[in-house]
Amino acid sequence: MRSISRRRPVKATNPPDAAELSPLDLMNLHVHTCYVHDDRGRILRVNEPGGGAAPRFWLGRTSEGAIWRFGTGFPDRLTREFARLCQSEPIVADLRLPPLHHSTYERLLAGSAESSAARSGPTYRLANRPAIESTAIEVTSSHAELLRGTLDDWIPDLEFRRPFFASYRDRARSASARASESAPGPTKRASKPHRRTAGRGTP
Repeated sequence: MRSISRRRPVKATNPPDAAELSPLDLMNLHVHTCYVHDDRGRILRVNEPGGGAAPRFWLGRTSEGAIWRFGTGFPDRLTREFARLCQSEPIVADLRLPPLHHSTYERLLAGSAESSAARSGPTYRLANRPAIESTAIEVTSSHAELLRGTLDDWIPDLEFRRPFFASYRDRARSASARASESAPGPTKRASKPHRRTAGRGTP
């Protein structure tokens, strides 16, 4: 991320439309926003300060195919078999249907370690986002003083919740941040932003 001037915080701009990215691109940005990865591409933990453990196995299906990730505790002996199964997942019109190999995934996972709960659900994107005039500016630790007096409890978060934007007039009124630091702008549509408003103090 480029450095920010101490004197002139950067104004927020509209990121490219989600339609410019493929479903697989968006799903890849989504998993990188949700989880911290190691050098092998395995998921270490939830991408938040003090984030919990990542799942042993993660599968994201789209209208163009699937991507998958393994947790650090996933048995090496099963990675090739799981990769083969994931690659053979068919593209379906209704993604609410379970994966073709759902029962096989569960059986192999149950046999490799203590069984744990499985979770699933949709991932949304915001398409055709209209242009929005915004007074928000990007805030870094170089100009943390912009938050003093109204959003002081956010100041310690500036180093690891980036990019961090605040709506600012006489002083900061509200703020929004995401956990992903390395992904480009369009991930704002696939992330879970945290917001606080002056005087409320809750995310």
